[in-house]
Amino acid sequence: MASRRAVAGSAITLNLLILLMGMLICILGAGHTEARLTPDSKEKVEVPSLQKNQRQPEQCTYTVVTHTGNIENAETDADVNVEFFNKVGDSVLFVDLNTGPDNFGRGQTDTFTLVGNCVPEICKIHLSHDDAGPNPSWFINSISVSVDLETTVFNIYEWLAKDEPPYQLSYVHSLC
Repeated sequence: MASRRAVAGSAITLNLLILLMGMLICILGAGHTEARLTPDSKEKVEVPSLQKNQRQPEQCTYTVVTHTGNIENAETDADVNVEFFNKVGDSVLFVDLNTGPDNFGRGQTDTFTLVGNCVPEICKIHLSHDDAGPNPSWFINSISVSVDLETTVFNIYEWLAKDEPPYQLSYVHSLC
């Protein structure tokens, strides 16, 4: 009888150790994923994987300054997105910059302090908005981005609008 208890106790201890090791692998591998097939669904799912010496990308603080044009109906209520790139294709994306009711007003300068993955030597912009709100059209004069004492200015002077030429909701420009 005593040996059955010892065997049962050993099995429980072993199962607990396996469970704890699995939890530890999931915790240590958080943020790192790889695709694997599940036995039930035969579909790929993302699961944590351990990779030695892999670091999270370094974070930088960006100052983004927008200058809305001072022409009739230049202001927008839409949510603005901006993505900055360097010449090797690294990028950082900021979505929904319209965080307040008074952003992007006619003739207005708005400043945003944002945190994202570090992208050195920014030279390209992709600017867009979601065409939402009572006045979604936007005439943008320029956008500047500063990070680590480096400032890049993108002079745009165009509408992001469906009802004004060039009839587009996004703008891409490269200085690379």
